[in-house]
Amino acid sequence: NSSTLKFIKPPTIQENGEYVLDVNHRFFKDDFAFGLEICKWFATEFGVEVPNIKKLIDWYRKEIQPRQSMVVESGIPPSYGLTVNDIVV
Repeated sequence: NSSTLKFIKPPTIQENGEYVLDVNHRFFKDDFAFGLEICKWFATEFGVEVPNIKKLIDWYRKEIQPRQSMVVESGIPPSYGLTVNDIVV
């Protein structure tokens, strides 16, 4: 129960009287690149299957990412020159 979460608006905007996904919302820019992608990377490194995370990432890459005004690069550790051995002690 976070007191700050209530201030985060859902990733929607109103267009022509209807609510549609706001593909430029921080949810899509941050939570996929710096959340799900990192979880998937760790799972892959440790040989853990994460089919639902993979489905979400695939959906995001197909449906959301092409419509974004600026694509955020993945936040996986190799993007910063790190390996799993650098992180897990």
